[in-house]
Formats: sequence, structure tokens, C-alpha cells
Amino acid sequence: MTDFHIFEKELTDRLRAGLGNSCQVSARTLCLNNSVKKQAVFITEEGSSITECLETGCLWPLCKTPKDIELIAKNMMQEYHRRKKQPAMRSALDRLYDWDFAKSRVMFRLASTDANKSLLQEIPSFETICGLSQIFYLLLQEGTGHGTCITINSRLMHAWKVPADGLLEQARKNTPEHLPCLFLNASLDASADVLNVLHAQGQAGIPVYFLTNSMGLYGAACILYEGIAEITAQKLGCGFYVLPCSLHQTALIPAPSIEPQLAGQLKQLLLTINRDSLPRQQFLSDTVYYYNKEEKQLHAVP
Repeated sequence: MTDFHIFEKELTDRLRAGLGNSCQVSARTLCLNNSVKKQAVFITEEGSSITECLETGCLWPLCKTPKDIELIAKNMMQEYHRRKKQPAMRSALDRLYDWDFAKSRVMFRLASTDANKSLLQEIPSFETICGLSQIFYLLLQEGTGHGTCITINSRLMHAWKVPADGLLEQARKNTPEHLPCLFLNASLDASADVLNVLHAQGQAGIPVYFLTNSMGLYGAACILYEGIAEITAQKLGCGFYVLPCSLHQTALIPAPSIEPQLAGQLKQLLLTINRDSLPRQQFLSDTVYYYNKEEKQLHAVP
């Protein structure tokens, strides 16, 4: 099927017929991090405040015949019903607008300020170190390498009657508590992009560490946990460079291991990782940062 709009219409028609009149089915554009847009189907059951979102853009190339679209619709309905059978998650979603339930689940993560201009106009956020903003989400389910998260928007804030600085205070308390830091030796990960790029540039001997969190999700935010940069400098015994190589982790390079004439090449290293190895949705920043151990300050490298 060569036309996506025809595919989308036929798919939504089949879903409406299969799910019945008790469900509203609509096809819309899903706006994600860094202004990435994906096509999706949204399903809302009558009387429910929960809307399920199922991506469709990735399924379109699989549709070659009418039987394919029938199978895709069947699989999507099975996924929808599977999600409905998760009572703990459904209960959590039903209580989103209850601040007493939500407040212990408010977390913060980092986002590129420039790449999310439209999004940042619609949600609470705070500018932090150069080029980065703190935004907030609810962590509803935890698990290594994944989690169920919902970005906090103005609608939720209005329901909670909580100001943005109240969210920030709650998130600064919750995030390190629920998602503690992990300090990892990158040499133990043979697939690490930063190591591969360093090797290609003839800098294979440079020590590299990763800073992330226990869930591996939005772990780049760890660099802003209270006292973490100072503790890291003490652990390394020196200042260090910070390469935000994804939303989920930062690469740390001890300053003494980089010759002064090579420091300027770190930005090119980061650009190579961000452009060649990283999905756009996971991009965080092209800026290299430096933590000065004596000054106890983190700042952008010119």
C-alpha cells in the first residue's frame, strides 16, 4: 500500500468496527522529544479518562496486501486489550489528577532547549546549564531499561494546583531517591559508541566513564543531582569533561587524560556520536561541559 493516508483510514475503520461504538478511535500526529513526530492511533473507551496510543507509522511499510492490514488491526486490538488487563497501571492512570498519589512520582529529566522550543512553551520547565532545560514527568512503573512515564503538562498542574517551583522541589527530592546514580566504567561495554569513536580517532587509551541511573532511563539528569558532580570529581581525583551522549547517560572523561591541544576535539567527538549513532529522539546536546573540581562548578566548554 503506497499511500499512508489510505492505510491510516482503512486501519482506523477496521479498529472502529472491531472495538465497537464504546471506543473512540482517531488518527493523529504524536509529538515526541526533540520535535520528533510519529503517526499514531488514539483509542479512548467511553466513560474512561485514559487514552491509549499505538504507533502506526512503523507498521505502514509492512502492509502490502488487504490481508496485511487485517492482521495489523487484529494485533493492535490485542495490544489494546492487553493493556486494559493491567489493573495496577489502569489504577495509576485513573489517579493521575490526584496530587497525593502523584507527588511521590514526580521526576525531572533534561531536554535540549533549542530542539524542544514548541514543547517547552506548553509544559513547566526550568533552564539549567547552557542549552539544557529541566522538564518533569510522572514515573508510574519502574523497570531496568524501561519505565512508564507521562510528561507533566499544564493540565495536570492546574488539576494539582501546584506551581512550577513546587514541582521542581518535589522532583529534586524524588528523582535521586527513586533513580539513584550508577557510575560505570565504559571499558566494560565493548559496544559503547564513545569508545568506538575514540578508537577510530586514535585515542583508544583515554579512560571513559558513564553516569546514568539505576533504570537506565533519562539518566543524563544524574549530573544535576545535588552533590553528584563533586562526589564524581573526588572519585576521579580531578576535574572532568561531560559529554551528553544521550538523554539516558553522560560520558565522563578525566581532564588530565586529555592533552590541552586535544580538548577542542571533544566537541567533534560528541557531534560524531550524536549524528551517526544516536536516534534523534534521544539527542540531548552538542555542547561539551567541564566540571572544575576546585571551583565546584559545571560550565560549557567554549
